[in-house]
Amino acid sequence: YVKKSIDLYADEPEYQSDSYIVVARIYIDIGQYEEAKKYLDLCHEKFPSDYRYQQYSVQLYAAQNQTAKAVEYGLELFAMAPTNPTVCQLIMKVCNYVNKEDVAIEFFKSAVKKYKKDNEAMANLYFHYAYEYSIMENYNQAKKMAGEARKYFEKSNSMTEEIDDLLKEIEEGN
Repeated sequence: YVKKSIDLYADEPEYQSDSYIVVARIYIDIGQYEEAKKYLDLCHEKFPSDYRYQQYSVQLYAAQNQTAKAVEYGLELFAMAPTNPTVCQLIMKVCNYVNKEDVAIEFFKSAVKKYKKDNEAMANLYFHYAYEYSIMENYNQAKKMAGEARKYFEKSNSMTEEIDDLLKEIEEGN
């Protein structure tokens, strides 16, 4: 079925890419990590600009407790669009899906070191760092990261009313 799924879309690259990703995700879910890696790598060979290669590589390595590799792929993904909130959300989503919130935290620790001169990237990172701690119900750390996010949003003149409201919620421990 796997081969048929992929071959079915040989003339439609965007769908074939989806097939590789779906197959890899299924293999991750059932713990067949070598097969998952194989299909992620095949997808990356054929579709090198598909960001999902990095996204699901984070999940693959997080699921195997290979934090350093997961963080490495997270940093690759983040580098594609460091001011886009969706990137942080994708990393959090795949880490949380495999119950590896600690991997997301390690990603944020590494990323804030790497992007310390980019105020917009730092605002994005600290906002989601705070949110991840909030999900983990570690409200002290969430408040601390929210305070850092607030500083960077103000430095980059990118604070919106919506972001301010969300930061207040995190700071209040809600």
